[in-house]
Amino acid sequence: MTEIHVKVVIDTDHLRWWAAKHRGLGHESVAAVLSAAADHYENTTTAGDVDPPAPSYPASLDSTELKHWANWHIDRGPTNVAHTLFAAAEQRQSQTTQHN
Repeated sequence: MTEIHVKVVIDTDHLRWWAAKHRGLGHESVAAVLSAAADHYENTTTAGDVDPPAPSYPASLDSTELKHWANWHIDRGPTNVAHTLFAAAEQRQSQTTQHN
């Protein structure tokens, strides 16, 4: 299998704007992820081309809702929002699998 490596630029202003938008629509898991990611990336420093560590998200997140809105953002943008939501859903599913 061929691997593709991509660099995702996280715009914390986009994350915060979309967090507020989703919060206003009642999508609390999405808003929580985007807000937590914005806080995390604004307070993380790395050297050179080292990727920052991924944020930790609350265990109470709805991974189905996260995937739904990640797919929506893949089609409509911004991509960094979709990436953040997919990563959170994957982290949540991984936590659920480990505890079962």
